[in-house]
Amino acid sequence: MPLDTTVMSSTPSLHIQRRPCGRTAAVAAHGMGSHATSTNHVIGLDLSCSWLREAIHCNNTLFLLLDLRWLSLAGNDFYGSQISPKFGTFTRMTHLDLSGSSFQGIIPLEMISPLSKLVKLSLSDNYDLTIDDDHSFRWLVHNLTQGNLCRLSSLALGGINLSLDFEIFARLKNLESLELSQNLTLDNNLFQGPLPRSLENCTSLAIFVVRLSGIHDTFPHWWLNATLNSLEYLDLQSNKFHGVINEIPLSPTLNYLILSNKQFFGQMLINFFRDSSAEFIDIDNNNFDSPLPIPPPTILFYSISSNMFSGDIPHQLCSAIRIEIINLSNNNLTSSVPHCFIKLTLSVLDLQENKLVSQILKIFVRENNLRTIQLIQN
Repeated sequence: MPLDTTVMSSTPSLHIQRRPCGRTAAVAAHGMGSHATSTNHVIGLDLSCSWLREAIHCNNTLFLLLDLRWLSLAGNDFYGSQISPKFGTFTRMTHLDLSGSSFQGIIPLEMISPLSKLVKLSLSDNYDLTIDDDHSFRWLVHNLTQGNLCRLSSLALGGINLSLDFEIFARLKNLESLELSQNLTLDNNLFQGPLPRSLENCTSLAIFVVRLSGIHDTFPHWWLNATLNSLEYLDLQSNKFHGVINEIPLSPTLNYLILSNKQFFGQMLINFFRDSSAEFIDIDNNNFDSPLPIPPPTILFYSISSNMFSGDIPHQLCSAIRIEIINLSNNNLTSSVPHCFIKLTLSVLDLQENKLVSQILKIFVRENNLRTIQLIQN
């Protein structure tokens, strides 16, 4: 379906609201909605997942909506077209989401330059987009740190062919969310190497995601201390982080911790998670060989599979009364399963490939929420 905004440009105070993918857009009434104002202009437009399947050319009527402040075209298919420089005409724009829409080519940085009020920018999952020439690199460094984009608090560039120095992102002192997943280019990938220590300046960062990006470093305790009161989501999976994790505390605001597919090893302190309020912990596929660390009582998802954790399953796990999924598979756990597990709200329990010796099923003969239990090779 082509993008035609003729009807929008003639409708006062129109706000197209967010809705699930594949459903017809909901339209708020005149003067209603969080983005509507008395200016009688379209200032908020959400066309995400709207089956749009045509390139957006410079003469598209979308670019007549000069008062737009919030625009999402995420989850469409623009047939590998380039991002039009005309997006730079939206000088009042604060939120721009073009993620997952099959754009390709070099990001036209000249279209970003006029967007001096931009707070959130997402270009993620456009796998043929790139920033790879010296001029673009110098421009981006200036605008992210000193120029028109210095207000950015949320930046998502995951799944884009980037060859940039990680250091530039560490200079964004207002940044609260940074997503750089799958930024792995085989040639001239400057994301390889350690995290820049200047990340300590990003004290407001709440979300940090750098999956599949080739970073080579030890666990960044030094940075977690700097974000102790802000960090909520940390995803470092499938990089080249390595070494021993033997310091505490984690941020008390941390809700999600994903450290899977790394080269961490050695003793993890049993109270490593003590001070966090994490609901989701995934440290699969490492080489930890300590007793099992105890998750916080807030935990919902706890997965530590494919390590070398040993000893008993601690009865303190039973204090996690809201926990739904426990995956302790492929470790060296011994002894028995605590009887208090019957009181948990578990739906999935994976204990396979350990050295447990008790008659586990007897613990779960009473009525409970358990849907899946894996016990093989015990």
